[in-house]
Amino acid sequence: MAGEVTYEVTGSGSANTITFGRGSAVSQTTGAQLPWKQTGPGGQKGDEYSLSAQNGEDADGEISCRISIEGAVIAENKAEGEHAAVACSARR
Repeated sequence: MAGEVTYEVTGSGSANTITFGRGSAVSQTTGAQLPWKQTGPGGQKGDEYSLSAQNGEDADGEISCRISIEGAVIAENKAEGEHAAVACSARR
């Protein structure tokens, strides 16, 4: 079993939507202030982790996502602009 997994979204303002999870067990939050962070237990070897986010109405700069397990980054990405969307995924 993998250790603790951390999902992070950074940027300015808020995120319209953030979707995150492992395999088919995904959760969604709306209107989250950035930076945003959620931590939970990791899964089994070979599980896929995903995180996606979109800039909110009050943000037009950079938005970035990062997934890490026990502090080791397994995926990260960034996008920029009004209503920019970013996605990260990795199999671990």
